[in-house]
Amino acid sequence: MKIINPKINFLEVGDIIDVVREDLIENKEFDSVDFSSIREINGKTFSSCIFKKCRFDKTILKSNDFIDVIFDNVDFSNKIFSNKLFERVIIKNSKCLGTRFDKIIFKNVQIIDSLFKMSNFTDCSFNNSLLANSDFTESTFYNSKTSNLQMEKVVLENVYFEENSFEGIDFSSCKLSSIRSDYRSVRNIKIKPEQSAYFVSLLNIDLSE
Repeated sequence: MKIINPKINFLEVGDIIDVVREDLIENKEFDSVDFSSIREINGKTFSSCIFKKCRFDKTILKSNDFIDVIFDNVDFSNKIFSNKLFERVIIKNSKCLGTRFDKIIFKNVQIIDSLFKMSNFTDCSFNNSLLANSDFTESTFYNSKTSNLQMEKVVLENVYFEENSFEGIDFSSCKLSSIRSDYRSVRNIKIKPEQSAYFVSLLNIDLSE
């Protein structure tokens, strides 16, 4: 699987005024910008942008498109993203604790070395994307679809799966524990033999010693 990286070339220094005034924000680098003074960022398109060490503590983020964007060491904890597109996006070294994603299309997205504990993905689609070295403990995936989703060393402890289409996904490098799931979500997934104990209970099978 070949993931297409963000297409970013020439960048100008970005600031809060750019986000307030424009609906299309492109070719900007936001470094250590505190967006907390903006009550709401909604209905924007961010294209060919980089966010480094930015803060959104008191900002409502909802229906925004992110195309060819890199988020590095950004905290999106307890934010809500809905009905929009993440395309050719990298999220790395970041926090999304308790973050909610509703009806989001993830296309050529890479989530790397990040914390997504207690996050919620509802009615999302993951297309040609990668989750790697990230922690999704106590997260929920509901009615989400995948096509060419790769998982590498992802922590999936106390997660809840329902009505998902994860067929063919390789979970063998992931850390699995106390998974709650319906049968559909884990049908035809790939795991290591020692991981099977986490899934046999779904079929009402008891493992004998």
